[in-house]
Amino acid sequence: MPSWPPTKGELEELYLNESLSADAIAARYGRSGKYPGAIVYHYLRKYGIPIRDKCAWQRHLTEEEIATCVKEYNEGKSLWDLADEFPFSAETIRKGLISHGVETRDKVEAQIQKVQKYEKKPFSGDPHEKAYLYGLKQGDLWVTRHGRAIRVKTSSTHPAMIELVASCFLPYGAVHIIPRRCKNGEFEWSIECDLNRSFSFLEEDTGRIPAWVDDDAFAHYLAGFFDAEGCVMVAPSSGSKVRISISNTNLPLLKEIRSRVRPDYGEWRLRLVTPAGHVGLVTAKLDCWQLERDARGPCLAFLKQIPFRHPEKKEKARLLVNHFENFEYGDLVAEYRKLVGGIHYDRDTFKTLAKETLEYG
Repeated sequence: MPSWPPTKGELEELYLNESLSADAIAARYGRSGKYPGAIVYHYLRKYGIPIRDKCAWQRHLTEEEIATCVKEYNEGKSLWDLADEFPFSAETIRKGLISHGVETRDKVEAQIQKVQKYEKKPFSGDPHEKAYLYGLKQGDLWVTRHGRAIRVKTSSTHPAMIELVASCFLPYGAVHIIPRRCKNGEFEWSIECDLNRSFSFLEEDTGRIPAWVDDDAFAHYLAGFFDAEGCVMVAPSSGSKVRISISNTNLPLLKEIRSRVRPDYGEWRLRLVTPAGHVGLVTAKLDCWQLERDARGPCLAFLKQIPFRHPEKKEKARLLVNHFENFEYGDLVAEYRKLVGGIHYDRDTFKTLAKETLEYG
C-alpha cells in the first residue's frame, strides 16, 4: 500500500490517466470513513489538478441514436420499450426526444398503450347481436372487470362451444384458449377474451331478461340462451318424438322466457330435474329446472325460426328438419345416433388433447 498522502504525480496518474474516482483512490491508500473521497479532493485542489464533471463519465445519446428513437417512438414504441433497446433510462430518452422537437405522450396514455398488447375494437351496436350475446352470457359466460377491460370467460369439453365463443368475440379482441383440469378430475378447455368498455352491457346481472330486449330482439336473446343451455333430442324408442329443453337454476328467468315464447312454439312444461344436494359428477348447489317441449310441430317451428349459432345444435336441427319436412332420411334414429356419436368422439378427443397438453406441453 503506498504511503499517504499521495504526491501530485501519483494523483495525476491515478485520477487523470487511469480515471479512478476519488473514492477509489482513497481506498487504494487505505483511507476509510463516511466520505473517503473528500480528502482526495482536498489534495487535487491543493495540487491544482482539474476536477472532472461528475456526469462527464456518462455516455450521452448520439445524434444517430436520437434519430432512431424519434422514428421508433413516432411508430408507437413507448419510452420503456426504447429504454430496453438502448442503455439509457426512459427519462434520458424522453429528454433526447424533447430536445429534437418531439411532443411526448401523456404518461397515463403511454402506460395504457404499453399494457394493451392486443387491440380491442368497440362493439358493433347491432341490437340483435347484443341480445344474442346477453342470452349466451346468462346461460354460460362468466363476465368480470379486468383492469380497464371487460373479460368474458367460459370452459367446456365440447370443441363446438369453444368454437362458438371464439367466433362471437374474435372480431373484437384476442381470444385465449387454454387447457385446465376440473375439480372432479376431468379435463376441459377454458376460453377468455378481454373486450373494451363498449361491452359493459354484459356486466348487467339482474337475473332477468333486460328491458332493452324487445320483441324483435327476443328471438336472438333466446338463441344465445339456448346455445348455452338448450338441448335437442330424438327419442330412440319411437324415432319420431322430438324433444327440446332448456335447463337452468334461475327459475324466475325460465318462467319469463316461457311467457315470451311465440304461440306457435306451443306450451312449454317446467319441471324440477335436479334438486339441490343431488350427488352426481358434482354435488348440485341449487335446484336445476327445465323448460321442455316435445310436440313435433312446435319443435320444428322453433328449430327453423330461432337463429341459434351453436354448431352441434345447428347440425341436429338440420337433421330433424330434413327428415320431417324434406324426407331426406328414412331411419332418423340411426342418423341421429351417428351424429351424436360424432359429437361424443369430438368431445372425448378434445378432453384427451387438454390432458396431454397439460401433462406434456
